[in-house]
Amino acid sequence: MMQSGLETHGARRIPTVKSNVEIYKVICLLYLERAKADSGHADDYVRQAMLYRDKLLPFESNNVYGLRYLGSLSETGGDLSEAQRCVQYRNAIKLLEHLTDMLREQRTVAPKEKAFVVPRKGTAAEYVLTVEDIDAMLERTRGAATQVQEKLQKSGCG
Repeated sequence: MMQSGLETHGARRIPTVKSNVEIYKVICLLYLERAKADSGHADDYVRQAMLYRDKLLPFESNNVYGLRYLGSLSETGGDLSEAQRCVQYRNAIKLLEHLTDMLREQRTVAPKEKAFVVPRKGTAAEYVLTVEDIDAMLERTRGAATQVQEKLQKSGCG
C-alpha cells in the first residue's frame, strides 16, 4: 500500500468527532480525485477514501442529504477501484435503500398539509421539505439505486 502524508497521519490521527465532518468529506474527495488521476494506485486511494466515508457514517446516516452523499461516494469508489468495485457498489445500494426507507417513513407520517424538517448543514436553521419534495427525492433515489444496480450487474458482481 502506498504511503502518503495523509495516509500515515490521516485516518488514525483525526478523531471521529462531529466537528471534523467537513474535513472527512474533503479528504475523502481528495483521495477519490487521486484515484481518478492515478489508475495504477486507484485501489489504494479508494481504500483510503472509504476510511473517511466510514468516519462520516455516524454523523450522516440519519440525514437525507448525507445518505445520498455517502451513496455517491461509494458508487464513485466502485467506479474507480477494480478490487473494491463490487463491495462499493453494494455499499452504495445499501445506503440508497436506507435513504429510501427513511423517506418512505417520512412520507407516510407526514400528512399533505405538513412538512418534513431537515437540519440545514452548518447552521441552526432547517430545510422544510414538503410531501412533494419527499416524493421527488424518492424518485431520484430510486433512479440512483437502479443505476448502481445496473453497474453491479454489468461488472459481473451479481
